[in-house]
Amino acid sequence: NENEESMTELPTMSYLTDERIIRQQLIIYDRQRDFMPLLRMFSQQSLAFGQGANLSYHLEAIEKTLADSLLSGKTPVKIHVRHFQFRGDVKNTGHLKNLHLHVPQKTISSYILESIWKEIDTRDRLMKLMTQIEMCISFICSTGTSTTLDGDI
Repeated sequence: NENEESMTELPTMSYLTDERIIRQQLIIYDRQRDFMPLLRMFSQQSLAFGQGANLSYHLEAIEKTLADSLLSGKTPVKIHVRHFQFRGDVKNTGHLKNLHLHVPQKTISSYILESIWKEIDTRDRLMKLMTQIEMCISFICSTGTSTTLDGDI
């Protein structure tokens, strides 16, 4: 498809792209700087005695000048948006409830459970572990497969 080919040739930008480069490619509009001077330039008002109260504007000229100034040098870009996993999203999105469809669930031995509790002896370690677990569950559930895995994980 020609449209898909042209999209692959577009430059990709993300949060890692230098702000100066992004500013060159994005349309940045300021009403006071970009629009108000055009209103003054393209206003139409009679200079005849008693006729100055009627004010109109050459709208096509305003539109063309505004488009030319804002779009000059701009090209389409692809924006790469990275999904950010919020704490608690796994439970809120139902991924936790559907995890058994992707990974077989087994009870763990008391020895392994005791070892885990010793590893996460502080709240900070617990929060780091929970964040990693949520990321893993989100990834597994977002792969789209609904077959369970065989073997140990």
